[in-house]
Amino acid sequence: MSALAVALLAATCWNPFATSPDPTVTIWVKQSEALVRWPRDDTTRVRLHNRIDDLNGFAGLEVAQISERWELESKIQWDLHVDRAPYPLGGGIPRDLDNPECRWETCASIWRSTVDEGASNYEGEALWVVLYRNDPDEW
Repeated sequence: MSALAVALLAATCWNPFATSPDPTVTIWVKQSEALVRWPRDDTTRVRLHNRIDDLNGFAGLEVAQISERWELESKIQWDLHVDRAPYPLGGGIPRDLDNPECRWETCASIWRSTVDEGASNYEGEALWVVLYRNDPDEW
């Protein structure tokens, strides 16, 4: 569990001697439960367990994993959002949950890993990771 907690902590990169600002990376993990409506006009509601200290949440999640790489660009602020949910929170529901594509502003990449049936809280639960790219020059 401690390795997961360490991996999910916010990390920032900074070099005071760089001529152009170094990129930053911040990892966001929601620390609260929420009740959300199932996508695609279904009236079903599911309770999200995203707490690191909850055995139904991230503390009990060893069956889903995502491993990806991307190139850090100078000056770019990267935000990595991690959710245990039926769909990524805060950015809209992808049209194809099995092959999600970024369809909203600043989204650079999106990844999904299904939670195994024996460890899921409800059918269709997944680990979502959404990478946002923010260029201060474009604000």
